[in-house]
Amino acid sequence: MKSNKCLKKAVAVMVTLAFCCLLTNGTLPAKTTAPAPDQQDQPGVIQKQVSVDYETEGKKFPLVPILIGVAVAAVLVAFTVLVVLKDIYNIRGTWQVTKTLTGTDPLTFEVTFTGEKDSGDVYAFQAGVNIYGTYTADGKDVYWELDSGSTFTGTFSDSNHLSGDTTHYGGLTGTWTAFRLSWY
Repeated sequence: MKSNKCLKKAVAVMVTLAFCCLLTNGTLPAKTTAPAPDQQDQPGVIQKQVSVDYETEGKKFPLVPILIGVAVAAVLVAFTVLVVLKDIYNIRGTWQVTKTLTGTDPLTFEVTFTGEKDSGDVYAFQAGVNIYGTYTADGKDVYWELDSGSTFTGTFSDSNHLSGDTTHYGGLTGTWTAFRLSWY
């Protein structure tokens, strides 16, 4: 997943740079060529081309193309920041959770989150037992509670890693970490 995200960022940067190059070249006045004045009327002579710059004397400054270019550049920057560079935190999928309660050995189990991005159902297979519950997610913050009474509160460190605190149904407290096994 990480290489896919890097690839998207690289493509977005290349498209933005290509657009900026085209924008700067596209808004420049075109150069014209004309025959050299000394060879203009001589028959049988191959005419030499001379570059003539666009004359701006007496012409208005091309404000409209520049404003359009600035607006398009602003849209590209907004797209890059809001879509490509933003981390998307989506808890849905299967995770491997390691829970460590105070005074006990770590316990590793799988948890599957299904539903909407911000809330849904939890299914855990822990110590040979199927356990169900619900979850809520708000940006980087997550909370889930199993029917057994255990609660888990935590945050995303990136789109594939979670960690936080837990309270076990017997009153024990501890910490937990999780990494994504698959997406839904």
